[in-house]
Amino acid sequence: MSRSYFPSRSTVNASHLGSALSDLLSAGFAGITHDPATWPQGDTIWTIARAIARAEGADQTSTAPDRYNNPGDLSRGDEHGQNVSEYQTLPDGEVEMVFASKQDGWQALYSKLANIAAGLSATYSPRMTWLDVGRKWAGNSAVWSANVARELGVSPTATFAETLAMLSRQNIWEMPRAEGAPVVIANPPPIFSSSPVGLILAVAGVSVAVSFLID
Repeated sequence: MSRSYFPSRSTVNASHLGSALSDLLSAGFAGITHDPATWPQGDTIWTIARAIARAEGADQTSTAPDRYNNPGDLSRGDEHGQNVSEYQTLPDGEVEMVFASKQDGWQALYSKLANIAAGLSATYSPRMTWLDVGRKWAGNSAVWSANVARELGVSPTATFAETLAMLSRQNIWEMPRAEGAPVVIANPPPIFSSSPVGLILAVAGVSVAVSFLID
């Protein structure tokens, strides 16, 4: 059954997204592996999450993102309420998380990206280009940004917000999916292009309305 939730701009955060998703997505996430055919999909945020997971190498067996159930290669501080089994300190001092399950890792990545889209991230802005995002997200940022942008069909100089709008216009929720792949959207709503922009995110039947300005 679809649920509707329309918080104020300041209340869209990982805890809302995580609690709303947990009971709805457990079954769909159960079969996630390194195979992209099993990855969650459905709305624009999931499309971006999938592109980032490919850029991180989560589609290759035995890579760190695969072994650590961490498709976005997220570090300490990006738990977003999900279960972490341990923390790994890398040679460069970065602390990477080992999520308890693939479900936890994908939900954390989704929540991180949803907060960016809503303008609630302290580190990233929806006005950032993929080159800007890459400089903060990845070590080899130019390659990472190029790979993410290629997966999304945009230029590395496209902004996060522009990518969301483009993906929405493509009606990606109507794209065919692999049999058995999780479906995580029930009622895909439109995205409005006026300024200020009303960005409507559909999260497994949980509709979240937020607004931010695009110049």
